[in-house]
Amino acid sequence: MTGPDQTNPDEAMRQMIEEFRRKYTIPGHAEEYPDKAALVQGDRRIGYGEYDERINRFGNALKGLGLQGGDRFCILLHNGHPYLEASNAAVRNQMTMVPISYRFKAKEMAYIIENSESRALVFGEEFLPEVDRLPPLPGLKHRIVVGRPGPPPKATRPCRAKSAPSSTPAAPPDSPRAPNGPSRTCPCTWPPR
Repeated sequence: MTGPDQTNPDEAMRQMIEEFRRKYTIPGHAEEYPDKAALVQGDRRIGYGEYDERINRFGNALKGLGLQGGDRFCILLHNGHPYLEASNAAVRNQMTMVPISYRFKAKEMAYIIENSESRALVFGEEFLPEVDRLPPLPGLKHRIVVGRPGPPPKATRPCRAKSAPSSTPAAPPDSPRAPNGPSRTCPCTWPPR
C-alpha cells in the first residue's frame, strides 16, 4: 500500500481502517500470521488463528445462551488464556465483563453479581465450592464452568465454546447499555466504601 487515496476521502478512510485492522487487531493478525504465537502459557502455545477462533467461539457460546450486546457477565478465573479469550469476546460482542477477585467468598461474589446486574457467571472449576455457596440470585441466569471435562456440576452448565460457531459474530446494534469493552471493576476491599 502506498498510502491513502487523497482524491477520495471515503476511500482514504476505508484504506486507513483496513490497514489498522490488518496491523493492530487480533483478526488481522489471524489472517496475516495464523500460526505465530499470540499466547504462551507454560508449554501451551496458541497461534493468532486459533486465538481468534477461540474468542469467536466463546462469544458465540455466550450469545447462544441469550446474552447480547449491553449485557454483563462476571468472570472468576485466574490469569491465563481463558480469561483473555473472555475479555476479547466481551469487546467483540459489546458485552461487559465484570471481574471478581479469586479471593472473594460467596457473600462478596453475590454483591458484585447483583450490583453489576450480570446475567452470567463464568468461573474455573477450582472455584466450584465457593460458587455452590452463592445464595439464589434472580438476575443470574447462567453459571458456566470453564475447564471441567464431563457432566457439569449441579446448577451449572459447561462452557460449550468448543461446539459454538467459530465465525466472527455479527456486530450488535449500538445501544446505550453497550459500552466499548469491559468497563466494570470489582472493589479491591470489602465491604465497598
